[in-house]
Amino acid sequence: MMSMGMAKRLQIEIDEQGWAPTDLSICVDCVEDRALKNAVSGSASAQDECSFCGRQNAATFDLVVGMFADGIKNEFNNIDDESVAYDSREGGYQISDNQRWDTWDLIGDFSDSFAREDIVESLRDSMQDRIWVKRDVFSLGPDIAMADAWENLCEQVKYKTRYVFWLADSRKTESYPSAGEITPAEVLDHIGEVVDSQLGLISTLERGTTFWRARTHPEGKLNTDVPAGELGTSPRQYAKSPNRMSPAGIPMFYGAEDQITAIKEVSAHTPLESDHVTFGRFRLEKDIAVLDLTKLPAEPSIFCPQLGHLRREIRFLHKFVEQLGLKIDNEDQPIDYIPTQLVTEFFMQAHMRANNEPVIGLLYNSTASPGGLACVLDIPNDCCLEENATITHDEDAPTLVLERRTVETRPLQN
Repeated sequence: MMSMGMAKRLQIEIDEQGWAPTDLSICVDCVEDRALKNAVSGSASAQDECSFCGRQNAATFDLVVGMFADGIKNEFNNIDDESVAYDSREGGYQISDNQRWDTWDLIGDFSDSFAREDIVESLRDSMQDRIWVKRDVFSLGPDIAMADAWENLCEQVKYKTRYVFWLADSRKTESYPSAGEITPAEVLDHIGEVVDSQLGLISTLERGTTFWRARTHPEGKLNTDVPAGELGTSPRQYAKSPNRMSPAGIPMFYGAEDQITAIKEVSAHTPLESDHVTFGRFRLEKDIAVLDLTKLPAEPSIFCPQLGHLRREIRFLHKFVEQLGLKIDNEDQPIDYIPTQLVTEFFMQAHMRANNEPVIGLLYNSTASPGGLACVLDIPNDCCLEENATITHDEDAPTLVLERRTVETRPLQN
């Protein structure tokens, strides 16, 4: 028999964690959510039988209950911890019914995480009944606030103020009334912190890393003798058209990990008269830091112990990556490219890393060549050199060297 002291301690533990222990087991086939499924798979014992379907190789159901309780706290909270007013004379909590859930209903909203209804019922039996609300219930949730702030940023820089919005005092403007007090500048700062210190998406490209670059042109205009400066980043005076990540007048090096991707990236926007392509491989002569968007994790389950608390930020980043890959009509490019140009410029010019190392470029998955990796690097024309060339620019500046033996010219395949 349990002593009164032990019973009291157990009740305190139940109150703190929000659920009571069970004597049940569950197998991986009874779980649908990938984070919960992985946890069950990693803890299952061949000697244990699933309490729900009778299969062997099961894990304790308490593992799932604990992860479920912790996971929903990433986005929901006890109503008493969210400063919701209570007035018995006015019917109790002063919040609408569609803004609150009891434990029964909240578990029901996640019932598709499990393969059987009796699992949902057992989860309800284990978890304490309480009233839940969204975290930050009286302001927009972080994911909605960031999404709205991004949309407002697009509206702001495309149609209102393009060059001084960083200096604008949000208290003196109605540009962001529904952004949950999150201004566009704060959104970018927050995203910078997440990708750098929490997701580790800023990595180092080591000296010797190579990228292919291609240029389309009419037959005879270029050949294998093309200078490195002509095949590399455009000189400023010729950068008259905007690109997805760089505005007119601010040229950058657009390249790819392989020659096929490099050719497809440029041929997707080539004029009809440009029926040939010249391409070559450039080599980095110095380590550089880049934002590697190809390593952005999939949107995690709310129950993922490692990333569940970043689900909203990762969702936002995926929206940004999707915008990078959108096909935009030529006549809309000068306007619709502005937001992605802005974010690129933020990471390369304004994002402050802990070690003060600048971000020189972005890596991203090519939409023109599925499976290919493309890059944009902030390396100017005078830093695209021939092999054994004399360096005339700052020796600390990143440099790309053209590997002359790789240069080819061929007809452009449609």
